[in-house]
Amino acid sequence: MKSDVNVAQDAVSKFWGVDTGSFKGSKISIGASNIGSIKKGASVSKEMLTDLSELASCIKKQADKFTDLATIIQARDAQDRNRFSGGK
Repeated sequence: MKSDVNVAQDAVSKFWGVDTGSFKGSKISIGASNIGSIKKGASVSKEMLTDLSELASCIKKQADKFTDLATIIQARDAQDRNRFSGGK
């Protein structure tokens, strides 16, 4: 088994392309309707967009930890390899 920073970066790279700020402050237009359920639906949709944006930000933050961890493990593996091979 081998640790590889490039593999870790490739695994989480899809999260880096997500624009988590794109939904913040989004407005949902319902036109001139005054039907209570439509207004409530628009309000819920806006809350969901905000929550989804926050969730995506959290996922990106956690994904970044994988590459940091892979860097540490890769360095430790190299040290172990040198130690067990007698420095060869």
